[in-house]
Amino acid sequence: MGRRSYHAGPGSRAARWAAALALVAAFGCVASEARAGCDLKITHAAPCRPDGSPGNPVVGELYALRVNLRVVGTPAAPFRIRWKIAACTHDFADLKVGPGEHSWLFTRQVALDGPMPWSVNVDPEHVSGDTDWSSNTAGGTMTPTPPTAAVENYEPRIRQGWEEISVRFTPGSGDIRSLDFCFGLPTSHATQEVLEAPGPSGGKAVTTAPFGLPASEITRRNPSPGTLQDAQSFTVRLWNVRVNPERLRRADWASLGSLEAVISKWTQPEADIQSAHPEIAAFVAASLPAGYRKSMAPYDAARALHRAVMKHMTYSLKHPGNGALGALRSKWGDCGYYSYLLIACLRSIGIPARPTAGWWEGTDQWHMWIELYLPGGGWVVADPTVGDQESPDGLYAYQFGYVPNANSRCSVTLAATNITAAHNYGHLQVPNWYWTGSAKWIATDHRSRLEPAAREPGAPTP
Repeated sequence: MGRRSYHAGPGSRAARWAAALALVAAFGCVASEARAGCDLKITHAAPCRPDGSPGNPVVGELYALRVNLRVVGTPAAPFRIRWKIAACTHDFADLKVGPGEHSWLFTRQVALDGPMPWSVNVDPEHVSGDTDWSSNTAGGTMTPTPPTAAVENYEPRIRQGWEEISVRFTPGSGDIRSLDFCFGLPTSHATQEVLEAPGPSGGKAVTTAPFGLPASEITRRNPSPGTLQDAQSFTVRLWNVRVNPERLRRADWASLGSLEAVISKWTQPEADIQSAHPEIAAFVAASLPAGYRKSMAPYDAARALHRAVMKHMTYSLKHPGNGALGALRSKWGDCGYYSYLLIACLRSIGIPARPTAGWWEGTDQWHMWIELYLPGGGWVVADPTVGDQESPDGLYAYQFGYVPNANSRCSVTLAATNITAAHNYGHLQVPNWYWTGSAKWIATDHRSRLEPAAREPGAPTP
């Protein structure tokens, strides 16, 4: 028999084996190249100035982190860099880079004055094919440089405020024997300076008890049923605010016990701020360490209570009622309930505190926050509601002392109680009203607005 030869034709078994071996060899090359991968190595990561230059961040400016990355090889897929400052996390996503030196700058407004942790994580999902993950993370603690003064206002803005109350009755439905409106008036305090505030037209200036605050009452006798309304406008200068915690810590408990009556009056209970109630005392005791007066300055105790309220509360537009106690028991409420609960806690340990209520820049953006008093520093601003949005677990004291958006809000009241000779009003964030008669009431509407002023009062017309 002759010798049989095998020809590797396209349909032969030998050809199929040859093709398969070639495919395996090709796959092996690809797999080998994939295994070669790349190396992403952080060569420098640290806080810096907002423009990226070396230096420590300053309270009041954007906090910044810079990272320098050396890339060896080509990443197999776009990756991300995860930045974190305190409770703020942000990703730079879909980064496509080649071999070489690269750098990124992350900036963020963080309403904390330190110390706060920071971190940078390059390719947290491990999609780049990096062969060495030991150099992909960096972190530390950032303590921004505080102002020299205990409390410092900065970045002033001049704003025009406006508010209106409108009460509607069915025409011809009966009589209105009396209708009284009461407007809170803006005052100069903390981060606000009144430049012009004439009050509503036809209003009578009054001083409300128990805190001696200005207000304006408008009295109508026997008006015809229909739509009855009044409004006021004013001009204010508003500031952002930052503090020096170490200077505020110089205020001690003894100094709080010897305050003048004009300040100490803000430690008394009110109908909606039940600072002497046992449930408030129990919440405070659970939020502060035993013997806190020996281990903590008033500033730090106030900061801890600010965080405790943020952790305790969940924001809701529903109203549980009953002021601070309602907030404590329900664990939810709007900005007024956050504020009343924190004020009650502060007053219960002898720190003067008061509500600050008005509205944000824009239309119908009502808001309430607080001020607390520390000897040597004066009135310190805190906003537990906005702070809770940024740190709902209360881990960080956002918006305590350092409030970088205070120049976007105005206030028209500093009290939850306003008593005049005629009536006992609640807080005057919106105008209060009383009426007597038989007319059919339909609705009461409130409007507000805060916007840039056309010019400063007294300035020449262009």
